[in-house]
Amino acid sequence: MGWNNLGMHCMDNDYSVLSILPPYNTIEAQIVWGLNGTAHLVKNGTGYAVSYADVADSAGSVNTTAVGKGNFWTYVPLLLGQALPPDAGVDLSAAGYSQSYMPGTNNAPKRMTYEAGYGWFAAYGVPITPYDDLMRKNAYPMMRLSASNGNTRVAMADIVLPVSDEMDCAFVTPPAPVRRPCRLPAGCGIRTRHATIASTSCAFTMRSGIKKCRPSTPSFSLRKGSRRTACIPLWSSTANRSSALPATFPKPCRARGMPAFRL
Repeated sequence: MGWNNLGMHCMDNDYSVLSILPPYNTIEAQIVWGLNGTAHLVKNGTGYAVSYADVADSAGSVNTTAVGKGNFWTYVPLLLGQALPPDAGVDLSAAGYSQSYMPGTNNAPKRMTYEAGYGWFAAYGVPITPYDDLMRKNAYPMMRLSASNGNTRVAMADIVLPVSDEMDCAFVTPPAPVRRPCRLPAGCGIRTRHATIASTSCAFTMRSGIKKCRPSTPSFSLRKGSRRTACIPLWSSTANRSSALPATFPKPCRARGMPAFRL
């Protein structure tokens, strides 16, 4: 028997601004073995294995790969300092966990790790997204768990890995002087609030879409005609990895959907 450990997992729909949650789902499974009143929980992984692979749902939707389904893998080197291969989840080796993968377009079963302390098999950080292989939205993709003893499959179970990318802070109102109708990129409101508290200055790196900041420095100001408008301080995990601003401050400074300001 198997399950998703949380219920609906959330992920960002865009990682070019900041990341709150990466694509990350967790599978846990246990083997109950025996017949005629002898059923018992397998508490020793020796000789047993559990793997997961995609299985179509009742509508024929399949989700074997994360390739081409979002920009997490483009920005993860800046966000987490990791360069991940296609279909690879966040590298958890530093925390003592095995890295998890999507099955891939060939739907190759991925083996789970036995955790004796819990008496279960687990796969942490499976990077599934809410889009099937035809790019149709499906927040309830399925996986098939297969348990084996040696080379003999002894059990199967189909489970749902719920995932949503509907976290979006694009319309969070930032502090003055910036007000709607300017539509800020997703997460700008959160980062503006954070940066205001932390007295953070920022530079916009427009080509990559990543904003790099450093704490405890005066805010830059931008001039539009005779009016001075504060550069919106933006904060992200990518910023935390940058100890200095770029050598040159980009001109013009533009956030998506906002007018261009020049120094």
